[in-house]
Parts: sequence; structure tokens; C-alpha cells
Amino acid sequence: MVYDKKAQELSINTLITIILGIVIVGGGIAVIASFIGKANGLPEQVDAQTQTALRNAIRNGEDKIVAIPQTVKTQRKKTALYGIGVVNQGASGTSFKISSVTLEVGPDTCSVLSAQQAPADCPQPNYLDSDFTIPNYETKTFYVGLDVPSTAPPGQYIYRVHIDQDSNVDYATKKIYLIVI
Repeated sequence: MVYDKKAQELSINTLITIILGIVIVGGGIAVIASFIGKANGLPEQVDAQTQTALRNAIRNGEDKIVAIPQTVKTQRKKTALYGIGVVNQGASGTSFKISSVTLEVGPDTCSVLSAQQAPADCPQPNYLDSDFTIPNYETKTFYVGLDVPSTAPPGQYIYRVHIDQDSNVDYATKKIYLIVI
């Protein structure tokens, strides 16, 4: 009988261990799924905020270009994502493009260089430079990413997004800020 009690205790302990293991693994999967869900929703969230800012810009008649968010705080080996919205406020032409995203200010090793000429350890812009059409008093949203390498110096970077109209007419510029921690 003593042998049976020990065997029974062992099987109960084994079952409890298995159940706890399943609960812990399930919790880990839920946490990971939560992070992935938040990351997947970021472009939609940025797009919705950019559209709201564009509507306000049209209503106020002030800005031709908006950036949402205007400041991003991120870590190395990540990409900072900005929603850039452009309003055609009755301009004669309708063809627009991002002509450049230039670095104006950064930590010592990245200062005062254009982003295309910056050393490899500085955040690099990532955007589509193709033309896009915006009818009069309409808007267009697109994305600019700043890829932060693992060797990027920590600190604040200021970039300027340049939008050209009809192949080289400077239409608008907007500053975006990146803080690497």
C-alpha cells in the first residue's frame, strides 16, 4: 500500500507540473501575440492620425505637409515610422514627390551631413521617391522610415522631408525628429 501512495503522489505532482507548464507557455504565447498585434496596427494608427491632421490642415489652410508622429523615440536596430500627409492647396500642378529626406542635426558623428552621405552608423531614410498625383484640394498620405542601425549614436536627430511639385519646384518641407535611446 505504501508503494501505491507514493506512485499516486508522483502522478499528481506530474499532472500539476504539466498543467502549470501549459499555462505558462499559453501565457507566453498570449504576450507575444499581443506585441505582434500592436506592431501590426501601427501603420493603420499612423495613417488615421495623419488623415486627421490633414483634415485640420485643409480646414485651417496653414500647412501643406503634416508629419504624424513628428517625434519618434526608438532603440537601435529598429525603424521609426512617420506618416507624411501632403495637401494640394490649389497648386497649378498635381504631380508631387519626396525629393529628399536630409539630416540637419544629429550627434557628433552624424551632424550636418545629408542623410544620403551620412556614415553607415547614422539613421538612414527609407521612402519611395516616385511621383504621386494629388488633385486640387485633395490629400495623399505616404510613409517615411528612418532605419536605425545597431551602431547609431544615441541622441536627437532632426531630418527635413522635402516635397517637390512638378519635377523640382519646392512645394513644402517638414521637420521630423528622431530620438535614439
